[in-house]
Amino acid sequence: MSDPTHRGRARDRGRAEPGVGRDPQLQRELLLRDRPRLIALTLVTLLRAAGVLLIAEGLARGIVAAVAGQVGGPMELPLLLLAGGILARLVAEWATRVVAARTGAAIKAELRGGLLGALLRPGVDTPRVALLAGRRLDELDRYFLDVVPATLGVAVVPAAVLVRVLGADLLSTIILVLTLPLVPVFLALVGMHTRDEVARASTALDRLAAHLVELARGLPVIVGLGRLDEQRGALADIAERHRRATVRTLRTAFLSALVLELIATISVAVVAVVIGIRLINGGLPLETGLLVLVLAPECFAPFRALGSAFHAAEDGLDALRRARRVVVERVGGTRRATATQTLRLVDVSVTYAAAEPGPAPTPALGAVNAEHHGPGLIAVTAPSGGGKSTLLSLLADRLGPGALVTGEFDAPAPAAVARQHPRTTEPRVLDELLLWSEGAETESRVLAERLGLLPLLAHDPATLSPGELRRLAVARAALRLGTGARIALLDEPSSQLDAASAAAVRDLIRELADDHLVVVATHDPLLVALADARWRLDDAAPGLDAGARASDTSGEPVIRPVPRATTTHAADALSVDRHATAGPSAAVRAVDASDASSPSSSSRARPPLTALLALLAPELPRLLVAAVLGAAATVAAAALTGVSGWLIVRAGEHVAIMYLLVAIVGVRFFGIARAVLRYLERLFGHDAALRGAARLRGRLWSALASLGPGYRRATRSGETLDMLVGVADTVRDLLPRVVTPVLGAALSLAAWITASAIVLPESLDITIPAALVALVAAPIVTLLADRAATRKLEVERAELLRRAATVGDAADELVPAGLAEGALTGLRRTASRLARAEHRGTAAAGAGSAVVLAALGAATVALLDQAAHAVAVGAISGPFVAVLALLPLALIEAGEAAVDAARRAPALADALGRIAAVPSAPPAPPASVRSGAATKPVGEREAATSTREGALDGRPALVLDGVALRWPGGDRVVDDLDAVATSAQWLVVDGPSGSGKSTLLSAVLGQLAPEKGRILIPADTARTTATTAPTPTRSGPRVAWAPQDAHVFDASLRANLRLGRPADDAPDDAELLDVLRRVRLDRVLDARDGLDTRVGAGGAALSGGERQRLAVARALLSRADVVLIDEPTAHLDAATASALLAELRTALEGRIVVLVSHDPDAAEPGDLRLALGSGTASAAPLLVL
Repeated sequence: MSDPTHRGRARDRGRAEPGVGRDPQLQRELLLRDRPRLIALTLVTLLRAAGVLLIAEGLARGIVAAVAGQVGGPMELPLLLLAGGILARLVAEWATRVVAARTGAAIKAELRGGLLGALLRPGVDTPRVALLAGRRLDELDRYFLDVVPATLGVAVVPAAVLVRVLGADLLSTIILVLTLPLVPVFLALVGMHTRDEVARASTALDRLAAHLVELARGLPVIVGLGRLDEQRGALADIAERHRRATVRTLRTAFLSALVLELIATISVAVVAVVIGIRLINGGLPLETGLLVLVLAPECFAPFRALGSAFHAAEDGLDALRRARRVVVERVGGTRRATATQTLRLVDVSVTYAAAEPGPAPTPALGAVNAEHHGPGLIAVTAPSGGGKSTLLSLLADRLGPGALVTGEFDAPAPAAVARQHPRTTEPRVLDELLLWSEGAETESRVLAERLGLLPLLAHDPATLSPGELRRLAVARAALRLGTGARIALLDEPSSQLDAASAAAVRDLIRELADDHLVVVATHDPLLVALADARWRLDDAAPGLDAGARASDTSGEPVIRPVPRATTTHAADALSVDRHATAGPSAAVRAVDASDASSPSSSSRARPPLTALLALLAPELPRLLVAAVLGAAATVAAAALTGVSGWLIVRAGEHVAIMYLLVAIVGVRFFGIARAVLRYLERLFGHDAALRGAARLRGRLWSALASLGPGYRRATRSGETLDMLVGVADTVRDLLPRVVTPVLGAALSLAAWITASAIVLPESLDITIPAALVALVAAPIVTLLADRAATRKLEVERAELLRRAATVGDAADELVPAGLAEGALTGLRRTASRLARAEHRGTAAAGAGSAVVLAALGAATVALLDQAAHAVAVGAISGPFVAVLALLPLALIEAGEAAVDAARRAPALADALGRIAAVPSAPPAPPASVRSGAATKPVGEREAATSTREGALDGRPALVLDGVALRWPGGDRVVDDLDAVATSAQWLVVDGPSGSGKSTLLSAVLGQLAPEKGRILIPADTARTTATTAPTPTRSGPRVAWAPQDAHVFDASLRANLRLGRPADDAPDDAELLDVLRRVRLDRVLDARDGLDTRVGAGGAALSGGERQRLAVARALLSRADVVLIDEPTAHLDAATASALLAELRTALEGRIVVLVSHDPDAAEPGDLRLALGSGTASAAPLLVL
């Protein structure tokens, strides 16, 4: 709520603080944010540096002693130094993980809290902020786990190494000092380019997420207009562009690592060659040479680690910059909140700033002057688009970005809001009511029974019909008035309801107004008649008429019911041969319950392993190549270490340099090979994962679309982001971190065992157990320590994403009602569980890495001792001691990667399990007909009445023959339904909310199979409309649908209208202008940018009535034989509704029309009426008496 002392004056709600941008002090700020933990990390880094020095000292002394054939006492000190160094490194690495993770968690918690709060701002980009608060912000983990320790390592380890090398050999120190500065120079040069690429890739990800949410919200529209294939292609194009942008970023980022590897390799190679030559000439002791050889790579290791983590750092830092821009955005209130039931407006107007320079925009709300004190019912009326919803948003303090408010006004707060398109946050209807009533279950049940919601209390609100959802919104507002709200703001509360439900809602509103202030925006004259005051907003003369009572509304249009007479059933009028075969004269296509598939009949979910193989099948070659490349890179690194050690020891024997040339070339080869192979492994692995994720998104989208308009959960931002972004990104991120590291580690350890056995067969007693511990025991320890924390982490991350998006969508109702803090508390609890899971997972990873380091470190100590004895008995020569001792330490990185893969594997299995629960391919649409199924031609019918024969003769027909319908897992909502419609008469469907009207349309559309009976739709026949010539053949669907509350896409009017036809049959501007005129949207064209006018997210720039008319216009543009129109006059005033229906009659002449409407004036004499909700239903002619 806004400050109660704030008085609303001209204010731009869209202005924000300057963005953080690329703050050069950002990393320094993060490092200094938590000084105690920074000090702890520094101390741990010092311990790690000490471990490095001890390991080098122990290896140098031990190898020299072993080469000399010394065993027993002379080996004790080297082995103790080596063991101590390994222990120090083990403790340091575990502590680094834990401390770094906790440092990142503290900063993320602060940022996440700000982002969750930002979700409640009006007009916020919910998908973008929800992603930032969830998965995107978690990318900071890699920054704190990898970059921060590497940064401290750069500051500590090279200095310690140089000091020690300086004490041993001045020339080697000079070489290192001269080559070391090249690393940060190249890192900075490549990094600046990487930063730009990461920013572009992040923007592409935001666009992809927004596009996915927009597609899911508009799923019924896309299905209804037959545009699934085109939108699937568009989604694939966007995903492919995102993949290419990401691969470009990865290529650049991995290039930095490649450059660093090459610089480090060349520098170490130079040091090794110089040491070898000096050893040959006797100018350097062997122990010093070995010490420098072991320490030289450690001087570059922190820079290599920093380069490898650079991409993760840029991703995390980019997410941080974006998060800070969102958190610091300033959004001010516009009103003065009062603690009384006083509502006062003085010259208040609302104008939305134009996106581009041009003529002054038309006010969304003209100058309003009004005042009301105490309880009562205020009815706000205006033509469609006259500013009613804008006024309610203003009173609720929920105007979107760019809204310019002038004047002053006071309004009570908190406010119970019921929007035209209500949003819910809870899993059950009862939970939703309990939230708004603060746990008053008795009152919730009583009110639910009064509004006919009692049977729905256990249902998910996402499965409710629009009418049921509207009643739920009114019930929530009523309950909130009983728990502290001072005003109720209800937008079209009786719209889209049957007569009985609308009467119940009106009675409740009138009762509430006796004790509370209630403001309703409505076109319902019966509701207006109950008002204590009427405020009329008029485009021509903005203002209001106050003080209207029921007795003052005689001039308003009166809705009168149309008497109906029941005659013969459609099944009697049209006899259908249920066993007819195809014939040349077939005039219809048929669907029956026996041959139609439904979502419920999809294949069973496959186990995760099968799902994994199916998902990976197209990318399996790339993943296998990546695994082989990764193993080869690890083997090359180990070979580089082993050959360098052999070279130094062999040179210490003062042999001629010609005996060392092969080894010198080998050092160069393996050094370069390691860098190049690692670069290629990363590119192949990540590219395969990105391709798999893109294919997965396409599959999930197809599966969601196959569930049809009845799957309303698909329109939830949270569900969409979770499935199409969250799950897909989980698989994308985990594939290269689970599949390739395990294979690579197995191959690398096998190569080590083989090489060691070739040198010293007895080493198998050491290498095999060590490899088993690293590859099997360490992952087991990790999983036991993890206690499913990583799996829990992904579950909580998905839950946070879903809940954040859901709460953001419902913010316009939660915030005014004073429920925002409760919603944030729930989100914070989820974030806290997420943080706890992160802590456990990090500690478990540290434990697994410690086991790997202990196993391979112990193997190093044991092999060095074993090699010393082997040299003493003449089993091997001295140079091979260095090979045996150095190889295990070079494999630690591969073992740690396998441990990390084991920790993440359950989360990947869970994600794949969720994917496996979705059909692998869209079920065959129920309306896909069998070849040959048809009715007999009209002349062959045996039992048709003469009246019906005349009406049907020679015309295409839509026939419902004994149809029963139910959604999978639900109750039967339509039973034994018979009806027939032709182009000569509309089929008008009505019935109580939830009686199956929208379900019937879904079945006709082909998205739901009849449980019994069959539906017959016209075949491809020529037709003539008011705007098109006869079209014997054409593309496009046979059935088009304009659903209730049809989604309007965040695009221009032109783009929204062009959805009505396929791209190869796109309407020209003349057709678009004509159809807009027909649906009475001329005002929108005149007042704004014509067909290029952008309608905003969800059609925010349009009124509810304008959105509905735009949806109808899309259906009019289609060339379908059957047009299904669901509540076209919802949110329209009587005059506009009447004119729209008249235009529809003209524009749809020659087509079969099924109209769902609660408006009794929507039908005309001669139409067929189909009344649902009263048992067996059949169509009968409509008569007006």
